[in-house]
Amino acid sequence: TEGNFVGEQKDLDQTDGLFGIDSYDYLDAHILVEHLPATATKPDRVILFRDTTLIAAFPSHGEPLFPLAKAMADIEGINVQNDKDTGHNIIYITFKDGQQNGFIPTEQPFWHVKDRLFFREQFNDTLYQVSPEGLSPVSRLDFGTIRWDRKDRFNPEKDKAAYPFAIYENERLLWLRFAVNLYHPEELKFYNAVYDKSRDEVKVSPFKEQVTDDINGFFPLQPTFITPMGEFAQLVSAATLLEWFDTHADNEAWPEEIKNLRKLTEEDNPVVILME
Repeated sequence: TEGNFVGEQKDLDQTDGLFGIDSYDYLDAHILVEHLPATATKPDRVILFRDTTLIAAFPSHGEPLFPLAKAMADIEGINVQNDKDTGHNIIYITFKDGQQNGFIPTEQPFWHVKDRLFFREQFNDTLYQVSPEGLSPVSRLDFGTIRWDRKDRFNPEKDKAAYPFAIYENERLLWLRFAVNLYHPEELKFYNAVYDKSRDEVKVSPFKEQVTDDINGFFPLQPTFITPMGEFAQLVSAATLLEWFDTHADNEAWPEEIKNLRKLTEEDNPVVILME
């Protein structure tokens, strides 16, 4: 945090080929964790390591081998689209046999709740806790009639199906972000779903509706990550906040930390908004 160079970390394993995105996180202060998607020769897997020492490696419950064509020559085309509401890119890989692989490269399969690390994999409803001993199932996402079965994973005609790509969680809430109609860009929509564990209630709304700040009547909220201590967080550019101030009247009841944001210039650093 003070800008001091610590050292370099060499990958102990990495994906060889166009199969998906390698994802990194940490288990504790010493152990790093990595998820690697299935390839033509290796299974979908999770590894734990410290520096250059491999501590554990185990297959997830995903693909034992990548089931689609194995060569670049079998690819019909690659298309990247950007969703203006969320800012996410979606990569579509279409194969000559008619199958398609679509994914969001910024999606993250790991998340933390205090000192516990959790993991989810594509097209699996089960959520797992990660330990050096392996993956332990802890809960399951129930999408009902819009569940996307693994057998339909590469079917470009699959529609009205839910594709979860981000989970933020603390002791009280589980915040799920998912897409519907991933393989149909003209009908693609993103949603927020918030599960209140204490009340056993779920609320779902379109992503673009954002979350109303009903305490201060300030900038609408859209968390993009969560701290290990359970604070939902959002990073907002100074220019975006200034534009919001230009179209909204000041409120004398605002706390000083909000009033001080009026002093920002477009050249200032982004602002971190924390939500409890």
